Amino acid sequence: MKIRRFTLQFRSPISGILDSFKIYGAILNAIYEIDGGAGDQLCTAIKQGEFRISTILPRLKHRDYDIQYLPVPKFWRVLTAQVFQEVNDDVLKKTFKEMKKINYLSENALRFLVEKLNSGSREAVKWIIERIEDLRNDDTKSFTYFLRSAFKPVDIPKNAQKRIRVSPNLYYDRVKFPKDILLNSLEKAVLNYSILVEYEDKDMLSLFCLALELLEDRGIGRKISVGCGSFKVVDVDSWKPPTQNKDYKYVMLLSNAILKDENMKNLHKDEGNFYTYSVCYGYNRAGERIPVTYYLNPGSVIMSGYDFKVREIEHSAINYTLVGMPLTIPFPSLE
Repeated sequence: MKIRRFTLQFRSPISGILDSFKIYGAILNAIYEIDGGAGDQLCTAIKQGEFRISTILPRLKHRDYDIQYLPVPKFWRVLTAQVFQEVNDDVLKKTFKEMKKINYLSENALRFLVEKLNSGSREAVKWIIERIEDLRNDDTKSFTYFLRSAFKPVDIPKNAQKRIRVSPNLYYDRVKFPKDILLNSLEKAVLNYSILVEYEDKDMLSLFCLALELLEDRGIGRKISVGCGSFKVVDVDSWKPPTQNKDYKYVMLLSNAILKDENMKNLHKDEGNFYTYSVCYGYNRAGERIPVTYYLNPGSVIMSGYDFKVREIEHSAINYTLVGMPLTIPFPSLE
């Protein structure tokens, strides 16, 4: 299977969580609006694992920089805990406290980290300490290795009217803007965002491209009716994972994943699995609780061979689908 990278430049703020659930849903809804039969074909390809997409991933493309960021592996905190035990310098510890909060690593940083992990976790810890020292010395290259957040949250004032007294009521609505990255003391760059698409059939990729064309002006995310989430596709190219060793027993998730029930029960039994999970839930208009769904987050490192699923929920006339088929890359785990 091949992977294409679609780079988006957002033209308006983004509302809500823009994860793979939201992207899958927007793509499928757009295709079903155009052609129901084509929507069924794409849905079948997704369920069979022949078409997978990543969550939204930051990409820094500016002059001499073209840096694709990927989720930080979930064992990062285990490594940084070892770093903390070995760092004695108070200044380094201050830098370290910021570093352990990062959520993204650049492709190069991930590649270097994997190379060190192949020689043992001790080598990976030494590499992290070296990068901390570089950051203290304002090394620009090391600075671009790490990214704490992908978006800049902003509270925008809005004006609503009460239906009874018709009096103005000012409140704040949280939205997110593309994040500024300080490359050095003078120069700044604005992040773009990538979606990685793994496909087997070119026809399915063509449907994805068609859906993006429909969504560009309409937007993606919440509150699209007021202009949130509109974007422009600025680049499409091939992409290869920074880790291509097929012998790894583990994979890292690049999107949300819903495991089949039998796999979820055995997940904690493997000591090499490092993961976090979240809960998707809500209420319908009648105030009834919609069934809860547990899913693994991007960056989770789990044993390869687990089965994933698409969960279709029907509850009190509320029907929706959560696509938990993740895009994964081969990855080592800690010893």
